[in-house]
Amino acid sequence: MKTAEKQVSQGDLYFTRVDALPDGVTEVKTRPFVLAGNSQSGRHTAEGKDIKFYTQDQFTSYLVLGSENATINHAQTTSRHHLPFQLASSGSGTVWRVRKQRESVPGGYRQVQD
Repeated sequence: MKTAEKQVSQGDLYFTRVDALPDGVTEVKTRPFVLAGNSQSGRHTAEGKDIKFYTQDQFTSYLVLGSENATINHAQTTSRHHLPFQLASSGSGTVWRVRKQRESVPGGYRQVQD
């Protein structure tokens, strides 16, 4: 399984390691942590020990890892484009930003639609 150290993308999601969790985020306690999902492409989930999940807005969320790596799974694992991968932890408190791809529409933005 591949492990991302700084950044990685899969489908409509882009993961970037950042220095700290920003102010104004809301913790999500319901597991599994669903990072993105829809009826056409399935969903991405994050799994692992001591992970915390926070949302900032409809396009941006954060994973805070414990001492172990997090595994990102996609519901459709039949293609090499949807294989599970890991986000690296460098010790307790490693923060990864998760951004959903968006597109411009009249009046603002929305999540990309196929």
